[in-house]
Amino acid sequence: MKTEKKVNTNRLVQNALKSDEEYRLILESIQDGYCEMDLAGNFTFFNTFMTKILGYSHSELMQMNGRDLMDTATEEKVTQSFNHIYNSGNPSHGFDYEVIRKDGTRRQIEVSASLIKGEDGKAMGFRSIVRDITERKKVEGELRKARDELERRVAERTAELDRMNKELEIKSIKLEEANIALKILLKKKDENKVELEQKMLFNVRELVMPVLDKLRSSGLDERQRAYAGIIENNLNDIISPFAQGLTYRYFNLTPTEIQIANYIKQGKSTKEIAVLLNLSTKTVETHRRNIRRKIGLRKRKINLRTHLQSIQ
Repeated sequence: MKTEKKVNTNRLVQNALKSDEEYRLILESIQDGYCEMDLAGNFTFFNTFMTKILGYSHSELMQMNGRDLMDTATEEKVTQSFNHIYNSGNPSHGFDYEVIRKDGTRRQIEVSASLIKGEDGKAMGFRSIVRDITERKKVEGELRKARDELERRVAERTAELDRMNKELEIKSIKLEEANIALKILLKKKDENKVELEQKMLFNVRELVMPVLDKLRSSGLDERQRAYAGIIENNLNDIISPFAQGLTYRYFNLTPTEIQIANYIKQGKSTKEIAVLLNLSTKTVETHRRNIRRKIGLRKRKINLRTHLQSIQ
């Protein structure tokens, strides 16, 4: 009977040790400091990350009291916080204070602490999660400083902006009036440009090209016909930019030619156009040649459909 009781006791001890080891492994894996203190503030346990925060070795920190890490003013503040935890029995979910590292540098830490109680329910000490918030505090301070500076500048600029807004309103009215006048001038300029292009295109088509056609059919020799062809091509090159964007009526197309031109743009074949307009294919071919001549594509290796698609 005694042997069985001894076995059970050993098993309980082993399970407790195993549980304690797992507990300590978890504490070593977290990226925050963890420490335990007795009621007097002496360190009784801590993880490795805690030594990194404070800069002391494990053996050094085991000989220290929490008060050794702070100045008098901070000690009073921290004592009040831990007294409140002790008296109320309630944990504190975050209060911050400044600690002094071994190398003399100061760090801001945030502490969440609670009581450690024995089996009888009496307080035995404190356990704390410690987070180094020095960089966060630094950023917050810089942000506050930047915000104050920004507010100051905004206040200085407000009066100036009010004055500038009034001036801008006056300038805006004047600018709007100037824009209206400019739009009128630009519109007139565009109208004049289109009118000039149309006149040039019309004069070349109606006055120059017919004369050139008569000249070509007046019994020219081969060399003279070549010169006439060069003249025609050069004239077409000159007026070609003006033809872009103009409607078919500026090329002096007949209503039937305009219909055929639109069908060509749609990709209809000569045979399909002949059926749609109730014309012979030869008639459609004649109209196609006339269209090419009138828009300046005669004797030029340019696809008629492609060229018509570039014309509104």
